Amino acid sequence: MERKIPINADQESKSEEKNTAQAENQSESVVEDDAIQNEEVATENDNEESSEEETPDYRALVEKMSDQELAKLFNKAQNTEYYLETLQRNQAENENYRKRAEREQMSARRYANQDILKNLIVILDHLQLAINSGKDVNIDPNFFEGITLLEKELQKLLNDSEVKTIEAIGKTFDPKFHEALSQQETTDEPNMTVLYEMEKGYTFHDRVIRPSKVVVSRYPQ
Repeated sequence: MERKIPINADQESKSEEKNTAQAENQSESVVEDDAIQNEEVATENDNEESSEEETPDYRALVEKMSDQELAKLFNKAQNTEYYLETLQRNQAENENYRKRAEREQMSARRYANQDILKNLIVILDHLQLAINSGKDVNIDPNFFEGITLLEKELQKLLNDSEVKTIEAIGKTFDPKFHEALSQQETTDEPNMTVLYEMEKGYTFHDRVIRPSKVVVSRYPQ
């Protein structure tokens, strides 16, 4: 047989009091939550009403102004627009100046060696003239070979420095790249075709540092 444990009356009373206290606490918590939510809703409504109340009636304010006050307000608006346009124009000018300065700096770095390279081209002309002249005369083979080697090395230096020869013979005359020294009448080539190149032309990057000096064709009159 199972043995029943007697329950004390005081224990039952304490248990009932504990349950009652827990129920009251839960009820108070629910009430507090509802109160907080009501306060938040009331605060939002007050803010909306306050925002609506704070928005002034500009039309009514303007209608109350005198002609003198309206004139002053109009002048201020015009001045504000003028200052804004001036500020925007100055900002645009400063931006354009900055970009132009950057382009000039890049160009200066890009073409910094232009004058030196032009002088080297003149030296190359003399070497090539010496080589062409040496082919028709008796000259020390070792000396001739040394000049030829020097001309090749100088040509390589110019090529590595982005100095390129301008194509001329057989091309249509282009004043951007060619300088016409004279014209020769002929029917063998189209009019204004480069027939002879008297001096080679060169470009440095995308800039002509020396145009080709040429003779161009011309139809007989």
